[in-house]
Amino acid sequence: MATINKVNKVTSVGDGILMPQLKHQWRIRFAGQNIPFSAEQKQMLAMQTMACSMDYHLKTLSIVIEQDRFTSYLHNMVKRFSALSKTTTTTSKISFMVDMLDGNNETLKSFSFEGCILIAHLFDLDYTDSGSARHKIKFSYKTTKEL
Repeated sequence: MATINKVNKVTSVGDGILMPQLKHQWRIRFAGQNIPFSAEQKQMLAMQTMACSMDYHLKTLSIVIEQDRFTSYLHNMVKRFSALSKTTTTTSKISFMVDMLDGNNETLKSFSFEGCILIAHLFDLDYTDSGSARHKIKFSYKTTKEL
């Protein structure tokens, strides 16, 4: 167990026990100039993203985005991601930033995922499930780095 008082500007809890990263304190940003959405649409996508998982071994980034009841722009977004993923130039690929946050919405560290290509998309409807409809989207990425 780590017992230091400060790590990366984060003060420890109690008697020097480090505060763990909480699973709900993060934010995703759709980075880069190549995502064909306005700043407002990128913000809406970020706000509707419910979950994010990274697999560093398989080099995949999975996100779950909740479908808005009154618009269908997420379906068009997936079609655009698919079209971008089929291009051959690396400059047209998609990039994401995942920020790890403290309790005051300040960024502790960020990870960039560059050269992303859409590899899977699932959107299902189910009469037996009363939960919200969600898009499950998986990207492979070329590089990642901690900023």
